[in-house]
Parts: sequence; structure tokens; C-alpha cells
Amino acid sequence: MGTSAGQTPAPASVRRAIARHSFCTLATSSGSRPHCVGVLYRAVGGVLYVSTSGSSKKARNIGGNPRVAVCIPIHRYPMAPPFLVQFGGTAEILSAQQPTIAELLKSRQLKKITAHGELDDPDACFLRITPDGTVHTYGISSHCERSCAIPFTPAPPSTSAPLDRGPMAPTHEEGPGLGGVGVVEASWRRRP
Repeated sequence: MGTSAGQTPAPASVRRAIARHSFCTLATSSGSRPHCVGVLYRAVGGVLYVSTSGSSKKARNIGGNPRVAVCIPIHRYPMAPPFLVQFGGTAEILSAQQPTIAELLKSRQLKKITAHGELDDPDACFLRITPDGTVHTYGISSHCERSCAIPFTPAPPSTSAPLDRGPMAPTHEEGPGLGGVGVVEASWRRRP
């Protein structure tokens, strides 16, 4: 996926985190009913591919509403919460016979998400999730690396009152993102 005018790809640390992992939670909705499920994914060319059944709840929801949200947990420390990469996107349902999928299967790029017999299901299909909007991260890039390498624009003002977390306060920074999508990194720093 190319970048939009004036935007650059996500920082290398964000791209590496997405490429090195294979589990995420995928949120879909049907009407006013959200549905969130853990799935295996494979990142190829700036998009995520997920193997599923055409009759699954996530596929049915995407058939009616292609807007999705993805959250990729990045476990780095055993006694700490995971770091995160989160973004909204648009999902498409593709059959295993679709030329793009057939080529990815032939080149074994989807092996991680099809190695458990998924292709034996006659109802098998794939979701292609294209990120858009803003990629949010928690703990992926260090503040120094990001502030030295990426020009920031101010984050939009919050319309809700911030939670008081004692001497630690959430801060948000914004910069270019994945395939031309902006990145917002939330981090916790001591209040002055």
C-alpha cells in the first residue's frame, strides 16, 4: 500500500511489530451490536490477511459493514501489560480462488494462517484488512526515537476530561503511520 501525499510509512518499530506477530483482535459490528474475536493474521504489502469461514459471524458482519478495528498485542515483559498497535480499517471478503489470494497461497505467504486445515473447509475465505485513519501505539516506539526522527503535529484536543492517574498522566503524540496512515502514541510520563 502506498503512502498519501505528505505522509510517510510508519516508523520501522511499528512495521516490525506488525510483521513479527500473528495474533490480533478483530472488531466488527452488525447494526449496533459489536463483535470482537481473536484471529491469526499475516501482514503482506501493508494489509492484513485473515483466514475464516464465510459463514462466521465476523464474515457476516463484514458483509454488512466493512469497517473494522484491529488491536495487536505485543508482549515484551512478562509482568507488564502488552504494548499495542491499534487501527481502524476496511475489510473485504475474498475467496480462496481469487487471483490475489491464489498467488499468495502459491508463494506460501499465507502459510501461517492456513497451516491448520483452514483450506479444507469448503466455506473458507479470506479477509483483506486495509488500515486507514490513524494507527495508535502504546509502548512501541520510544519517545526519544520518535521525537528525533518524525515531525509531529499536535493531537486533536480531547472532548472528555482526562482521568486523574496520580503523578502519572497520559500524553499523546502524533506522526506519520502505516502505509500513509497517521500514528498516535500514548505514553505515560510523570507530571511536572
